[in-house]
Amino acid sequence: MRIFGANYEENELDGEGLSSLFNAWECKGKIKRVSVCKEALSVHHLLFADASFIFAPSSLKECMQIKLLLKKYEEASRQAMNFAKSCVAFSENLNVHDKQLLAGCLGMARVDYHDRYLGLPVYVGKAKKETFSYLKDWLWKKLNGWKGSLLNSAGKEILIKIMAQAIPIYTMQTFMLTKTLCDELNQLVAQYW
Repeated sequence: MRIFGANYEENELDGEGLSSLFNAWECKGKIKRVSVCKEALSVHHLLFADASFIFAPSSLKECMQIKLLLKKYEEASRQAMNFAKSCVAFSENLNVHDKQLLAGCLGMARVDYHDRYLGLPVYVGKAKKETFSYLKDWLWKKLNGWKGSLLNSAGKEILIKIMAQAIPIYTMQTFMLTKTLCDELNQLVAQYW
């Protein structure tokens, strides 16, 4: 079970306090760590800014413990997790009835998988071109929006350098894009020019 919780209300998330609470509950045997894949270390949570991933075995007992842990954290810190903006995903091995039961216990929307985190794809399979096709769509929309403006070549050059070339950079800092996709992005910019 993977819970993606977003937007803690009031202050910024006190990651140290929440991490300490998770570790204390693990030591007491109230929650368990899980391995995301065979090669990975086992974890029970990952935190970044105001978003968090919580990993747990898919059981009613574990859901109730996670919910209680988050309630204790809320009481101590006055920071509440926004369950309306949170979601939960389960292993494909779990049947649909159990998935619905556990999602209901948590009070969260159930999703098949978490597709994006911080604007980047969470899972990149063999079909990299399809995974990153959103970059091409995004760039195409930007370029088409600029076509109507009457810009001289200096204005177009500035837009291309500042905006169009910057769009894929954030993704390229984390993932290696395919040569084909890079060529297609360059082709869109060349057509606009």
